[in-house]
Amino acid sequence: MGIVLGYLLPQVLSIAARVVGSAIGAGGVAVCVSELVWLLKSKRLLTVVFKKVRVLDVLSGVVGLSFIPLYWLVNGQWLVNDIMAICSIVALMKLIKIKSLSLGVWLLLSLLMM
Repeated sequence: MGIVLGYLLPQVLSIAARVVGSAIGAGGVAVCVSELVWLLKSKRLLTVVFKKVRVLDVLSGVVGLSFIPLYWLVNGQWLVNDIMAICSIVALMKLIKIKSLSLGVWLLLSLLMM
């Protein structure tokens, strides 16, 4: 279905790919911000706001979601795009628990070369 849609309406498929890519990038940025802020070891950041949602989660979500309009405002400029790509790879490494740093570096380099 995607191939047919890409052949008939390439602009629609391009916009859909950018929307999905920006959402994945925003999620990656949120995970990286969460990990970086967690290193501060502040008790205030671990305060529960609602059920299991912490201040840390809200902060990282806001920063991650702020990258979506930023990406669209600068029209996918390379710097914003690379930050989102690097954060997505780091989040993917965390998700699938890659223990080898060399494998993670190859994964990151392969994405940045595209």
